[in-house]
Amino acid sequence: MSRLGKAGGWLAALAGALLAVTASAEEAVPLEKLVAQLSASDVASRREASYQIARRGPAAKDAVPALITALADGDKQVWSMAIATLAELGPLSADAIPALIAGLDPRQKSGPRYRKGAEVPFRSAYALSRIGAPAIPPLLEVLKSQDSVARGAAARALGGMGPVAKEAILPLIENLRFDPPMERRETVEALGAIGREAVAPLADALANPQALIRAGAALALAQVGADAKPIAAKVAGLATTEKDAAVRGALFTAIPKLGVEPARGVAILVAGARDDDAAVRHAATNAIYVYRTAQPQLVAALTALLRDPNPTASERAAAVLGRLGPVSAPAVEALLEMARQRVPANPIYLETLGRIGADATPGILRALEKENPDSITKDHWSVRCVPIIGGEALPELARALTRPKVSLRIFAARGLRELGAVAAPAFDAIQAATADADPRVRAAALGALVGTRAHGVVAMSKVESALKDPDAIVRIAAAGLVEELGERARSVAPTLLAALGDADAKVRAAVVDALPAVAGAAEPAVPRLLEVLPTADAATRVKILEVFAGIGPNARAALPATRQQMADANPEVRAVALHAVAKIDDPAARLPVMLAGLDDGDPRVRKAAAEEIAILGDKARDATGKLVPMLQRDAERDVAFDALRKINPRSIPDLILMLSDRDLNVKSFAVRRLASLGAAAKDAVPAMKDLIARPGEREETRRTVRDALKKIEPGS
Repeated sequence: MSRLGKAGGWLAALAGALLAVTASAEEAVPLEKLVAQLSASDVASRREASYQIARRGPAAKDAVPALITALADGDKQVWSMAIATLAELGPLSADAIPALIAGLDPRQKSGPRYRKGAEVPFRSAYALSRIGAPAIPPLLEVLKSQDSVARGAAARALGGMGPVAKEAILPLIENLRFDPPMERRETVEALGAIGREAVAPLADALANPQALIRAGAALALAQVGADAKPIAAKVAGLATTEKDAAVRGALFTAIPKLGVEPARGVAILVAGARDDDAAVRHAATNAIYVYRTAQPQLVAALTALLRDPNPTASERAAAVLGRLGPVSAPAVEALLEMARQRVPANPIYLETLGRIGADATPGILRALEKENPDSITKDHWSVRCVPIIGGEALPELARALTRPKVSLRIFAARGLRELGAVAAPAFDAIQAATADADPRVRAAALGALVGTRAHGVVAMSKVESALKDPDAIVRIAAAGLVEELGERARSVAPTLLAALGDADAKVRAAVVDALPAVAGAAEPAVPRLLEVLPTADAATRVKILEVFAGIGPNARAALPATRQQMADANPEVRAVALHAVAKIDDPAARLPVMLAGLDDGDPRVRKAAAEEIAILGDKARDATGKLVPMLQRDAERDVAFDALRKINPRSIPDLILMLSDRDLNVKSFAVRRLASLGAAAKDAVPAMKDLIARPGEREETRRTVRDALKKIEPGS
């Protein structure tokens, strides 16, 4: 069916609904009166008349002349109802053919504004297709038009008639020489809709010297589909000899539609998928996707192509197999072979394995049986496949948690971790795996358990127990999961703090990393953290300082050491130390520290100081002179301006400087602050007047300044 036929369906339904009446219904208003009303001067009357005429069904045939006149109505609703009624009347509207033919041509100068779009040609084509055979001769004439839209609309109308329009086959084939996309699409679809009668002429057109006609003929045969099967072998043969890329691509499109013998069709399309021309590859690939009858042969051929020495050819084959989805399951072993050839694995092979879905999981498990368990990290190729497969992998992964091979159990646990909350149905199996004999499995299973976001109390209890596990691998994993416990993290704080004394240095480091998650409950750890702080690396010092900040005033014992960290060579340490001092120290003592921070040579520290100054509000007005210069540095502008807004500066010189800022928001803020100061801001008047006179200044800004001047100099 052509697009006209499909789209026309809703038009027919609309018109049918409007025309539907019972055979016994009596019309209240005579048709003659409605016809007269259709030419009334007021729009409302014409609209009502067009609607009532439409409801008459076939009995409205005597209104056709008036409906033809209404096609020129300036009101779209009247026009729309008139053309819908003519379409529904079908052959009874034959007298409307000339007017409808005129509607196919967008170059017409008369008519209302809405006629400039494609709606008029579209609706006219539909009405002509409903009228049928009487409209064919004039439509054939329109096919000779110099206008592409008119030719395309005529093709649309002819295609809507189907086999009835067979005399249009040769003219339509001739018009395949034109390349405007809309017209070409309509012409191809019209030939396809005419169907079997068009097959022989289209087959002849495949030998036309013009490539556009050959390509269009191939696409039209694809539209004809099974009725063109008698020439399937010819199309396949031409696909191997055609030199023009566009024609070759069109022939590829026809191969699955015509039902070319699978072995031959597959060989042609797989070769096409390796073509140097991107458009040809695209056409071949798209044809492969719809070649349902040849999927086994396609998968076999593409699987062989995976092992091609040319990496590009192999990757293209993988991409096509991925698009085919689960039917590509026979390619799993070859895909695994290719994925394992390099580290890290090529993502295209993993993506394809993932798209195959659950059927790829058994093959992955087989491939892992000889894998070194220590190599199966979250970045391992096998684990990276799991999120792509998704929940389909869940049953197989849950079963794999009890497999004899350690590598399989580790993979299953890490894979379930990647699934996150999707793995919640396997919670019991994962919980059992947290007691596995192998510590690597226990550690991975613990992560999966927390990742399910289910049974939070149980997960918290397991993490707490794991912090005391005999194996350091598990204890490290447990510490790394504390933050993910959210509000429940506080419940494990005592056990976590006790782990600061762990004999294993890596465990202690992991515990320090986890402490910010329980900072509010970490006060007992302050003495131990103070012992660690002086000799720790920069990253660890940052974590410890974050803990002190989280504890707040109760970490006062750490204040001297924290102040010392403000002189550290590492700017990140200095910035976090500044935040910590602000959270621990008395509010009255903070400002000098923050002011010193604004003088730091690193923007991270200056921004940290500005953030804390904003919290102090009006009490930090002394910082104005240091914040204003920060407005000139893009990386610091936002945080500095935020601080200035919070402290409500009163320094007239600094506010005058802000009047010259390039940012409208900064200037407007300065003006409002000066206005709030009233007569005290009189020294700013010259600068404010200069701002009004400044070329290019926005009128909105000028109005704001004038209003402010009235408050500063009320009598002026």
